[in-house]
Amino acid sequence: MRLDVLATFTLVGALAAACAAPAPLAPTPLPTSASTAAESATGTPAGATPEAAGQTSGHTSVPAAPTPVAPSGPLNEAAFGNLSKTLHPYPDGASYTQPWLDAAALIWGGADGGGALLAFDWDKLDYRPAMATALPTVSADNKTFTFRLRSDLKWSDGTVITADDFQFAFDQASREDSRYVQLDLLQEITAFGTPDPRTIVITLRDARPREVALSIVNVVSPVPKHVWNGRSWTDPAANPEIMHPTVVLGPYAVQEFATDSRAIFTAVDTYYQGKPRIPRVEIVANQQPAVAFDALKSGRANWIHALPPSLYQQARADPTLDLKEWT
Repeated sequence: MRLDVLATFTLVGALAAACAAPAPLAPTPLPTSASTAAESATGTPAGATPEAAGQTSGHTSVPAAPTPVAPSGPLNEAAFGNLSKTLHPYPDGASYTQPWLDAAALIWGGADGGGALLAFDWDKLDYRPAMATALPTVSADNKTFTFRLRSDLKWSDGTVITADDFQFAFDQASREDSRYVQLDLLQEITAFGTPDPRTIVITLRDARPREVALSIVNVVSPVPKHVWNGRSWTDPAANPEIMHPTVVLGPYAVQEFATDSRAIFTAVDTYYQGKPRIPRVEIVANQQPAVAFDALKSGRANWIHALPPSLYQQARADPTLDLKEWT
């Protein structure tokens, strides 16, 4: 496993007339602030970790918060390319792209936004409980980690999330033919057990330093077994959930998704961290940088991230825009 090196991240958005307070420095959204629009700035899939990100792009490895917008209004993003080719919670290497990250942060929560047992606290540079009630208890040999799930976890259809959903996800994603982008981390786990509906016990092959061990045991996020069981894990033709999930974990559900045009996500009220303030997120695809920038300035969009260098100076000089940079 390689440790990711922090790079520069640039985010541009229109400054709304009535702005919410900026979100805390977190790489994925928190549902009680404007950051529920979902900036997955660590470049990590749901259940992934900063150590495992492995992204080379200069805008996917730094904790950041999107530009504040009015809490009661929608967020419209102008995207430069196609949207993700899949909404699978466990993508393969080819699908693990920034467009996937943008969507996954909304519907699967993202590790740092609450979609895994633990989240990463970028202020303290340490893990904190997310879907787990506390940090895990650890065996004397530093190989076995025991988690207790929160009692208020629900899927978007209201079904209770249990340890069995984590077990189902691990059993499917850890297969060689799953082609999961972080399969190497799953293979560090020698045993994954769920002795009761709220307890998860994970045993590693070897003892690891604390932060590395937590990054490995945190790689498993749940999949709704009651929806996915008996369906193909990899074939979208046999399993429509891969391209258009009907039951999700995160603060938003999929209303519309077309990879070459646009995606619309609407807030749900089942997310355990609370209902998002932003009721609707729309991502319009295939916008050339100049077109997207014009949409931003004209008010047709209120958010662009990963602004190209060619437009950077224009954005800095425009008093109607709020430019955010992190290094």
